[in-house]
Amino acid sequence: IAYLEWSLNRCIFSQFFPNLLLHGGVLEQDGDALIIVGESGAGKSTLSAALCLHGWRLLSDELTIISPTDGSLTGLARPVALKNAAIDLIRSLSRDAHIGPISRDTPKGDVAHMRPPASSVANVGQPAIPACFVFVQFENGAPIRVQQVPKARAFMSVAQNAALNYGSLGESGFNTLSRAIDSAVCYDFCYGEIHEAIDFFSSASWKSTAAHERAPA
Repeated sequence: IAYLEWSLNRCIFSQFFPNLLLHGGVLEQDGDALIIVGESGAGKSTLSAALCLHGWRLLSDELTIISPTDGSLTGLARPVALKNAAIDLIRSLSRDAHIGPISRDTPKGDVAHMRPPASSVANVGQPAIPACFVFVQFENGAPIRVQQVPKARAFMSVAQNAALNYGSLGESGFNTLSRAIDSAVCYDFCYGEIHEAIDFFSSASWKSTAAHERAPA
């Protein structure tokens, strides 16, 4: 199943190629879209799965699709890929975490997929607008740390490390990513315990952080 998913990723990539494609999760709440980016193993899919089990609408855990026309985000609401210890962790969070069979000993270790919430699937056609870019990093046992990221650094980090077709799109890719970064707030988010991360994004804390960063100097 893991290899089937990776093959489907290539199909999705070719289908949505005119859009800017980023390697990152996307969730939406109250009209605000949260784009979660980070290196492989940083905890993107784990956080995406946890949040969509706690009231957030899942657009994707893997692929951020940004329209070059209006900057809107397209939803996929496909199964969330979980790896290794995250499989049992997410299963323990909620009775609504329906997880399929485990593909063992893949290049990424053990991989299983969580069914997306029915509400996310039903609203897959509803677009969203970027509100926050969160550069996530999991550190086992670490307290939550939130720090503003300058937009120039956020742009370069996304372009170099998360954009799948930025270079191929040329000027369109530059303009699309620039508008997305300009319209959003950007911050580093380190967490070491999934329940604390859920509490942070379930409260007004992340919005107050965003509002503070959006405020003019």
